[in-house]
Amino acid sequence: MTKIGIHTPKKSEEYFYTIIGGTNLNFEDTSWKNDLCDSIGNKKYYIMFPNSNNDNPGNEEFNKFILSSEYGEIQNPYLVTKNILEIIKYINKNN
Repeated sequence: MTKIGIHTPKKSEEYFYTIIGGTNLNFEDTSWKNDLCDSIGNKKYYIMFPNSNNDNPGNEEFNKFILSSEYGEIQNPYLVTKNILEIIKYINKNN
């Protein structure tokens, strides 16, 4: 198994394999040490993982998954949800 994430590696690894298993797409770890949340991405999608109970994007505190077309895009995401299965459903429907 590949180590995923920097900030919440155990939880990020769980999210990573759930998304890959549910979509059958390849994703790679796109987490940066200077970001406060872990993320994965491919050529079409980027997914930022929840990292807090708070929702304060200005402080990089996210309590939901954010699915977008670009790394770090939080202004116009495809989907914002607390449910990882909604991320998988969206990707499968739009892929």
